[in-house]
Amino acid sequence: MKFMKRIPLVMLAMLVIAPSFSVAQWWNPFEPKNLEDCILEGTKAAKTSEAVDAVIMACEGKFPPKSRVTASALSKVELQRKLKKCGLEDGVASMLAIKNFDSRRQAIRKLKGLQVVGNKVWLQNSNAFPVGGIGVGFTTSKSCSENPSDYDAVFICWGSIGSNLYGELQCPTEIDRFTRTYGRCVIGIAPPVPKSGLYVEEVDKVGLCER
Repeated sequence: MKFMKRIPLVMLAMLVIAPSFSVAQWWNPFEPKNLEDCILEGTKAAKTSEAVDAVIMACEGKFPPKSRVTASALSKVELQRKLKKCGLEDGVASMLAIKNFDSRRQAIRKLKGLQVVGNKVWLQNSNAFPVGGIGVGFTTSKSCSENPSDYDAVFICWGSIGSNLYGELQCPTEIDRFTRTYGRCVIGIAPPVPKSGLYVEEVDKVGLCER
């Protein structure tokens, strides 16, 4: 925005750093006995990737430079950073937990021709990655909200539809009760759950996380 150009760089730095101090107060960086524990405990409360970076800086300031984070701690810290980046609380979180980044909105727009037949949904997946599930919200409103709580009913439908293919996903049987009297909106999208590895890594790989 135009008014931001008038703000000195020092003020911008304060705006960026200030939230990190409130994060630090939640978990008290002075309780851990070493750098590794400090980072692992601190990143649990951090809500964004920027907050994770702020926690690491705070912990490095608390402990001597000679302290080193072990490989296991680094991997855990990286996982926490990726979870925040993707808006997920854990590696197997629901697709509805994925934040509404532009990449996610664009992926949802590429799901065309949604039809509900019995307890199945049929649609065209025009994304460059296979779809393993979607969230479908039913509402009497004429517009689609990004907040699941705004809907009268929300259903998660799973299966697999390949890239640029038309296919079906399996839904709970109750979904058929809403198809005649409610409008429907796709409010969540997810890739297939990987056979090995973490769900968050697959979400990140297909481009549904913050860039």
